Amino acid sequence: MRTDMIVYSLSSKQTLLQNDIQKVCEVLLSREIRPIEVRDDSIAFSPQSTHNVSLIISVGGDGTILRAAMLALQMNVPILGISKGSLGFLAEVELGELGKSIDQFRDKKFRLDRRNVLEAEIKKKTYFALNEMVLSGQHLRIIEMDVYVNNLYLTSYKADGLVISTSTGSTAYNLSAGGPIVFPDTEVILITPICSHSLTVRPLVISSKDVVRLCPKGEQWVAIDGRTEMKAPSSLNIKLSEKTVQFIRFNQDYFVEGLRNKLSWSGKM
Repeated sequence: MRTDMIVYSLSSKQTLLQNDIQKVCEVLLSREIRPIEVRDDSIAFSPQSTHNVSLIISVGGDGTILRAAMLALQMNVPILGISKGSLGFLAEVELGELGKSIDQFRDKKFRLDRRNVLEAEIKKKTYFALNEMVLSGQHLRIIEMDVYVNNLYLTSYKADGLVISTSTGSTAYNLSAGGPIVFPDTEVILITPICSHSLTVRPLVISSKDVVRLCPKGEQWVAIDGRTEMKAPSSLNIKLSEKTVQFIRFNQDYFVEGLRNKLSWSGKM
């Protein structure tokens, strides 16, 4: 079995986070696993330095996991999220549980949770999003765009923005914009307007096999998982990729528990 693991976190000078990263490395070293620390997105690994990597351990909130997911996609290895955020749905364990979790991973006592990602080509470069791709204007300007599904005209949106989301992203920006919560193993694409200027326009759930084509009117910007922002082209196709991001899961009911605990849903009366 491969014996290296990547410890991923965003660049930070916070003492608490530095201490957490050190504790993660100590747990791995105590099990004769070599930790490879990655503190930001400036990743330049050689194939020789990463061929033994079996797992990416993300230390932080869901924002950190979203960035680590792109590395996991590139390397085709799973992620284990250590919860340091307050409202995250992607992390699996607390720091104090890491030793036990690593032992379970090595004993193959886990399941792989495969998450769909969105795919779009912009300026001949392919981009992926685990949560969402968002189109918006600058300086809080209203946007207008024509939307097609499988080359069939759907409607013209006039709104503050438009969220194209995976089921994983349904509990992120999509939820804040009034979109539905979708269980993460449901293979769909969500189309959710942000503050639509028409009361008849509502969020849509379409098939994972559908292709969404956005045709912005005027200058607009596209943000990918909240980290990459660029000027939107005059026509943009978004679909579910054949690639997936894999997460390590030990708890079968983690998502249902997350809905109750993270969203403070009430219990039985």
